[in-house]
Formats: sequence, structure tokens, C-alpha cells
Amino acid sequence: MQAENTYVMALDGDVDFSPEALQLLIDRMKKNTKVGATCGRIKPGGSGPVVWYQKFEYAIGHWLQKSAEHVFGCVLCSPGCFSLFRAKALMDDNIMRTYAKLPTEPKHYLQYDQGEDRWLCTLMLQQGYRIEYCAAAEALTFAPEEFREFFNQRRRWMPSTMANILDLLMSYTQTTRNNPNISYLYIFYQVVLFLSSVLGPSTVLLAMQSAVRTVFSTSAVVAYIVTYAPTILFIFICLKFKSQTQLTIAMILSAIYAMLMMAVIVGTIVNISEEGFFTPSAVFMYVLVGVFLIAGLFHPHELTDLFWGVLYFICIPAGYLFLIIYAICNLNNVSWGTRETQTAVLENQVQKTQKKTTEDELGVVSGEVIEDILKQVKTSKIKDVSCRDLVPSIFQWINNLIILRSLESVVSIFKNVDGEEYDNAPLMQKSMRRKKRKESTEEDNAVDEDSWADQHGTIKRLKQDEINFWNELIVNYLQPLNQDKKKEKAVAESLKDFRNKVAFAFFFVNGLWLVIMTAMNEVKAVLNINIPTVDGSTITIEPLGLLFLVIFAILLFMQFFGMIRHRYGTFLQLLAATHLRSKDSDPESVIQKIKEISVSSEPDFVVHSNRKPGSKSHETNISPEEIDDIYENFTHHTKAKNMGKSIKRPGPKSRNNPLDLKKTFRQNVRRMTTRNNKDHKMRISSDSEERL
Repeated sequence: MQAENTYVMALDGDVDFSPEALQLLIDRMKKNTKVGATCGRIKPGGSGPVVWYQKFEYAIGHWLQKSAEHVFGCVLCSPGCFSLFRAKALMDDNIMRTYAKLPTEPKHYLQYDQGEDRWLCTLMLQQGYRIEYCAAAEALTFAPEEFREFFNQRRRWMPSTMANILDLLMSYTQTTRNNPNISYLYIFYQVVLFLSSVLGPSTVLLAMQSAVRTVFSTSAVVAYIVTYAPTILFIFICLKFKSQTQLTIAMILSAIYAMLMMAVIVGTIVNISEEGFFTPSAVFMYVLVGVFLIAGLFHPHELTDLFWGVLYFICIPAGYLFLIIYAICNLNNVSWGTRETQTAVLENQVQKTQKKTTEDELGVVSGEVIEDILKQVKTSKIKDVSCRDLVPSIFQWINNLIILRSLESVVSIFKNVDGEEYDNAPLMQKSMRRKKRKESTEEDNAVDEDSWADQHGTIKRLKQDEINFWNELIVNYLQPLNQDKKKEKAVAESLKDFRNKVAFAFFFVNGLWLVIMTAMNEVKAVLNINIPTVDGSTITIEPLGLLFLVIFAILLFMQFFGMIRHRYGTFLQLLAATHLRSKDSDPESVIQKIKEISVSSEPDFVVHSNRKPGSKSHETNISPEEIDDIYENFTHHTKAKNMGKSIKRPGPKSRNNPLDLKKTFRQNVRRMTTRNNKDHKMRISSDSEERL
């Protein structure tokens, strides 16, 4: 039970989120105990064209893809930048123990290390847990702002995504048996998405080749050379040249092909005007734009992300052609730069630290000595001495200069010593003591790094057994890996061989798709499908092209209806999480009631109070019990307002609690009210006796 109600939050260091977002994630976990993880809506932050591109990409990915995964099956990846995991799920069989294994095969380096969050989610799905997406829990993360940084990030993400999805699809029999949330239909949905991702580069080339041929009225051969030749050249560069060269060429080709994408827009408009407004391509474009617009209207606070759709469209060659080629050709590059270490590097770092310390110490001494000598030189003015003392003064002045030059030479010699030990001279000790006193003063005036925690409440310390657990975890699983040169060389060779096999298969499949679609387009007059239009004419299209459009349209509609269903669930969650208050429990109303009670001195003071059903009057003298309720409402809402969050109102059994901060005031009000009630009753009694 404790593990089931214990949650582990995964965050990146640059993520910004609100406490309400975390509470919404917890609500998702509490609703269903089989939910192993839940993630929120990630929004990229930063500025520049690369970030603008990612804003639209993240928006469409969350609006359509993650929503559809949540509704029709399970979310495949709960990103490590902002997610909540259930401790029981992490400790389940074949999850954390498998997750902690070191890679032994080339594909393990891609699946385990390049996307550790997706690998963990794959294990949880295969074990039978559900992963959900909470759109109301938003978090801001800083996205790459430079082209090179963006490509390097996706170079890690893309192979890991494809490897984990392929692993999930290959184990579909066991996964569907263990996980009731994943059906065969959902597996088929993921198969179609996986194939469309694999065929993405060839599909982009086909669209660009057709647009160049239509807009510029060139022959088929010229269109093929213009679109295919730079791509083949880039593949060769990625296989043979260094990463920096690859990124430079990718940047240049992305800019050139972005201009050609404008020709694709013009070509699409020309085709629609020539062939009609109801061709399959035109209808698909209408549907695509309409789905994006409606999805934006369902997310009104994110509607501005649609403005970057044009930038996203013209950058399709960069994201779906050159980026994929760059990632496939660099599968053998699995370095992250965070867990690798070398003994020589550590030794060099120690030597640099010692050398820097030596230079600092000598700098302190030489600076003070030089300052004293310069004072003597400046004060030794020739015009202030007589002719008899002129020669000794000149010799003294020259002697000071010689000492100055000698000291500078000694300092330079010490700075050139690498790692040699030396003893501090007496001259140095005084200066170092002075420097230490200065540093001690600066440390006393420094800001306490833990002050942010002290100012917001009492700090709870971890138990010793939990501290021991985390220390052992760091030692056993999070320490930098010691490198073995022979093992590294063998791993590099195996990764390179694996890269060659995967690259050959990937480019071969895309080449086959290019040849098939090109051949079908050339023989369209013989092998075709005639579709009648509204005006009585017919449209001739190739069967495979029509099949491709139909499949994409089905996927788009599935994602659209999944988005609508998920928005309804988000609305219900926000409605359930909204705290409603009655008029009587409003802080202003409570404070006003207390003011009226405290300032009133009339014996017949009357307060409007809500009585139980069946009472004859709602206008009566307030009782001491009602004073308790009023004051508890006052302290409850005042405390909640000061802390900025909702606090559960204390029940009758907990009235003597720390929230009753002004007991004297409340007792005085109760005593005053009781006295007023007694006086009022006595006056009523005397009036009755007089009537009698």
C-alpha cells in the first residue's frame, strides 16, 4: 500500500511548472492504481526560428498524437522532463532490474541509453501498466535554439524512439496479454505510424519532385536530378565525414530545400486549379488544415502556436529528410558526454587545479611586494635630494627596479612549474593569512543556498535508512563508468557494423518506394483509377497514391476524434479539481460577520444565520456554537489565503488545533454574545411580567 501511494517525480533542471500541475498528475495516479506513469503538456521555451518550429511540432504532437494514444491505448513515452511515476510500478518484476542493466549489444546502446525515459515506459507497458497524458498539467522546458543543438538532440531521440516502438511491436502477443489497455487495433495503429515514419524521406522527395516538375515545367530527368542528387550526396557525406561537416551541409541543404517547398505550395495550388477543387490531394489538404484549426480552437490558450505552421511546412525537408538521414548515418555515435570518464583526464584536472592554486598564491605575494616597491620608486624623486646625495639616490632607484624585474622573473618561473610541490616562504604566509581572512568574510556574507526551503515551512529530514539507500544507489548505478580501451574498440566496431546494416535496410526500403511510386506515376495512363467529379469530368490517379492518402486520412480522423474525447476528459478533471465556495464561507463575509459581532453592544443584536430545515425563523440571536463556526471559517480562509493553497476545514473534533490563533478574542466574543443573549432573555421575561 505504501509503494502504491508513493510517487517519484522526474524533472529536468530547466523545467518550470506550478504546484497545481503536479497536483493534477497526482489526481490521475490516484484515480487508477494501474496507472504506472503520467505526463503533462510540455511547452518549449526560448526564441528563434528553431524554437518556433518546435512550438508547432510540440503542439500538434500533444494535441493529436498523445491524445489519441491516451484514448485508444496507452501513451508510449512519458518524458523525463516532467512526469510522475508510481513507486510500485518501478519496483515491479522485470522493470527496474531490467532498466538498470548495462547494454551488451549494439541495439541496446540505442534503446537503453539514447532515450532512457522511453525505454522505462516500454518496460512498464510490457508489464501491464498504463501510461496516461494529462493535458491540464503544463510545464515549460527550454528547447534547443541552435540548428546544430537541435539536430544533435534529435539524433539521440529518433533512433531510440524507433528501437523502442519496434521492440513493443515485436512483443505484441505478450504485451496485449499482459496489458488490457493495448489491443490489436492499437498495435495496428502503431504499425502504420511506424511505416509512415520509415517512408517519410522518400515521400518528401516525391512531393518535391512533382512540384518542381509542375512549377518549373522541367522534364522528369531534370526534376529527379534537382531533388535526388543533393540527397544522395548528403548520405555520402554523413557516412564519411565528421559530424561538424555533416551539420554544416545539412544547414545549407535545409535552407535550399525550404525555398523549394515554396514551389510545392505553388505546385499544389496549380494542380488544384487545373484538376479541380475536389481531387483527392485537394480534399486531403482541406481536411489537414481544418483539423489543425479545429484542434487549435479546442486549445484556445495555445492557439498562437498555429502561427508557426507555415514555418513548419517549409522546414519539412529539414525535419523529415535530412534529420532522419543524419540520425540513421550516426547510429554508431552513442556518446552523451555525462557518464564517461578517464583517469588521465582526472589527473590533468588535478594538475590544473594545483597550478591555478600556485598562480593565485604567487599572485597575492607578488602583487603586494610589487605594490610596496612601486611606492618606493614613486616616492624617490630626484628633485627632492641634494647634489651630494644624487648618486646614491639614483643607485637606490635602479636597485629597486632590478628587484622588481627579478621578482617578476621568479613569478614567471613558478607559473611554468607543472605539478611540482614547493614550500610557502615566510613572505607568503602573511599574505595568505590576509587572503583567507578576506575569503572567510566573503563566505559569512554569502547567501544561504537553502534559504528558499527554510522560508516556506519546516524542513523534514530523511531517515537514515533512506539516506543509505540513495547513497548506495549512487555508488552502484550512477557512478561514472570506468572505460576499457579494448572493450570500447570492440563496441565501436560492433556499432559501426550495426549502423551499416540498418542504414542499408532503411535506404533500400525508401529507394524501393521511390521506384514504385515513380513507375506508377509514369504508367498512370494504363494503370489508374478514374474518379468522377461534380462537373462530370473524371480524375485519373494511381492506386498506391490513393491508398496512401486514404490511410493518412484515416489516421488523421482517429487522432482528431481521440483529441475531442481527451478534451472532454480534461474538462471533467478540471471541473472536479475546482474548489467551490458558498457565499457564507467567503473570507470577506466571515470577516464582516466577526466585525459586526465584536463592535455590537446592543442586547437585542440580531445576526442572520442559516438554521436547520424546519426552524421557524432565520433571523435570531447567534449562538456560541455559531461563533465557533464563523471563527473557524475565518481562520481557515485566512490561513489558506496566506499560504496560497486550499486547506481542508477542520471538523468538530479538531477545533482545538493550531489554526485557533486568537483564542482570547474568540472567548471574549462568545462571552459577550452569551451575556447579550441572557440580557435579551431577561428583558423578554420582564416585559412578559409587566403584561401579566
